Amino acid sequence: NLAPANLTEGTRENLGENINSPTDELLPVISPDGQSLYFTRQGHPNNLGYVEMQDIWTSKRNPDGSWGLATNIGAPLNTTDNNAAAAISPDGQTMLLLNKYKEDGTGEVGVSYARRLGDTWEKPIGQEIDNFYNRSVYGEYALAASGKTMILAIQRDNGSGGKDLHVSFLKPDGHWTEPNNMGAIVNTAGGESTPFLAADDATLYFSTNGRVGYGSKDMYVTRRLDSTWTNWSEPQNLGPLLNTPGWDAYYSIPASGEYAYFVSYQNSIGRADIFRAPMPSSVRPKPVVLIKGRVLNAKTKEPLGAEILYESLTTGKELGLARSNPVDGAYSIVLPAGEIYGFLGEAKGFIPVSENLDIQKLDVYQEITRDLYLVPIESGSIVRLNNLF
Repeated sequence: NLAPANLTEGTRENLGENINSPTDELLPVISPDGQSLYFTRQGHPNNLGYVEMQDIWTSKRNPDGSWGLATNIGAPLNTTDNNAAAAISPDGQTMLLLNKYKEDGTGEVGVSYARRLGDTWEKPIGQEIDNFYNRSVYGEYALAASGKTMILAIQRDNGSGGKDLHVSFLKPDGHWTEPNNMGAIVNTAGGESTPFLAADDATLYFSTNGRVGYGSKDMYVTRRLDSTWTNWSEPQNLGPLLNTPGWDAYYSIPASGEYAYFVSYQNSIGRADIFRAPMPSSVRPKPVVLIKGRVLNAKTKEPLGAEILYESLTTGKELGLARSNPVDGAYSIVLPAGEIYGFLGEAKGFIPVSENLDIQKLDVYQEITRDLYLVPIESGSIVRLNNLF
C-alpha cells in the first residue's frame, strides 16, 4: 500500500561527517524549528560510559544550512548507562528521555523528563505511567507537540503480536494514563516500533515488520481520524527511498514537514548513519504555525523565564504549555491549522499578557515572530488586553 508520489531513490542525503562517525548514529530527533538535532551514538570513544554503551549527542545548524560538529550533551542526561533522547518540545526546554533515571545513574524501564535551565539541563525526572510494563526488552516513545499525549511502542499482554503502538495522556496530577492499545488498523501480528507524531498532532509515522514491504522492517504513515486515538487511516508505505531491503526505522521531521530525518545502513560513512530526504506533499503532515519570540520585562526589556499556555478559543480547552528560556527569553509553540487560538505568557510578579491567532484557513506552513512583553505588578502599570471578546 504505497503512499502516492512516494519517495524514490537518488534524493537521500547523508548529513556528513560532522554528524556521522564510523560508529552507529541512531534515533535522530530534529527540533520543530529544524535548527537543532539530537541523536544517539553507540560505541563511540567519547561516550561517557563504557565504549559499547549509548550517549546523546547534539548539533546546531549553521547559517549556510550545514550542520555544526556534533558534541556529547554531557551529564546529567548522559550517564554510564545507555541514554537516548526520544523527543524535544517545540520550545526546546523539555526533553523526553528513554528510561527512568535512578539516583545511581542507572536506568529502569520507562521514560523521564529533563528540563533546560538556561544553558544546562536539570537532572531527569522519571515519569509515572499508570499500570506500566513492557514485555519486550526494547521500547520507543514519541511525544505530541503539546506535551500532553505520548505514543508508546511496547509489548503488553493484550497486544496483537510483538510490540504494539499505545497511547497515554497526561493527567492533571502530572502522571500519565494507562497505555491504551491503538487498535488493529495500525497494529499487526508483527512488531511495531519507532513512532513519531508530527507537529499537527494527527500524522503518525512508524516502523513495522507486520506488513508486506521492501525489507525486514519498513516505515509507514497513517493519519488520526478522530479524538479516540484508535481510529486511523490505513497505513501507507513510504516507498523505496526510506525503505530498503534491510531494517528501516527511526523517523523525525521538523514542523515544516520539509524533510524526513532517518537512519540507514545503506551508503553510510560507518555503520548506521543519519540521512535526510525531501518530503512529497502527499505524506507531509497538515500545515502548522510555528510561533517563536522572546518573553521580556516590558519595563527593563530584560529576558524572562515564563510559562506560555495556549488554548482553543473555539472550545476553551487548554491545549499545551511551553516555557521560555530564562537566559534569553526565547520561546516557541506549534499550533495546527484549523483553529482560533489564544496564548498567554505569565511569570511570577508580572501581569500576564495574551495574544490570539486565527489560522482556520491556513494551508501552508508558516513561522511567526511574536515577542511577549510582561508588565511588572506595580502601582500605575498600564496593560494592553488583547483577548477581550
